[in-house]
Amino acid sequence: GADEAGEEPAVAEAACLGRLQQACHRFGEETSSSASVGSKRPSPNGPPASPEDCLQRLAGCFRAASRGLRAEGCERRLFADTARLVRFMERALWERGVELGPLLHHDPGEDPLAASKDKVLAQLLQSLWAEAILADEGKWKQVLVSPEGQARRELIEETGLFCMLAWRGPSGSAPWTPLRSCELPPLCGVFESLRPLAPALRLAAQAATAASTAGDAGAGATPTTAR
Repeated sequence: GADEAGEEPAVAEAACLGRLQQACHRFGEETSSSASVGSKRPSPNGPPASPEDCLQRLAGCFRAASRGLRAEGCERRLFADTARLVRFMERALWERGVELGPLLHHDPGEDPLAASKDKVLAQLLQSLWAEAILADEGKWKQVLVSPEGQARRELIEETGLFCMLAWRGPSGSAPWTPLRSCELPPLCGVFESLRPLAPALRLAAQAATAASTAGDAGAGATPTTAR
């Protein structure tokens, strides 16, 4: 797998954005209609996209990218890069003093055209998580009917949701903290299609927390190492 331990954070983040931009270019064709009006498909060799642009495009093609790269056996890199992007976006909000929690709840009476930039960002993060979950919808349905045990744990650990939630970054980085934008109650409140899967999603969130906190305590390799 790729080892980024020797990279400066800014260098690693730029490389991450570059890889995600390439994934969006490759897999975004079939979902280009979901992009905002007037936006252009990114060129893989063009200037790097901003984190916000990358998030918007990724939210529109993540399901296709996840399934396509999984078929090639190289989906873990996508999961790690996406987790890094989400953590970067959440950190940017925190550094500006923006509380993410209230932005994650949907108000049916709210005018979408009047949403603040931060609210739109929170909605994009939630859309990305929903796409990541629905990319593995078949696996979640299996988890729901599987008895507790190793087979169910292995099934959960194959999902993009688990890999992204458990991602810890290179060795020596800051202690793991949960990603706020994937809090399940508001996420399932916004996306009705996720509600039947909620019990399985909670198992994945619990497993990711256990795996990541064990990593902070000095456990061995995490299941989120990019390959």
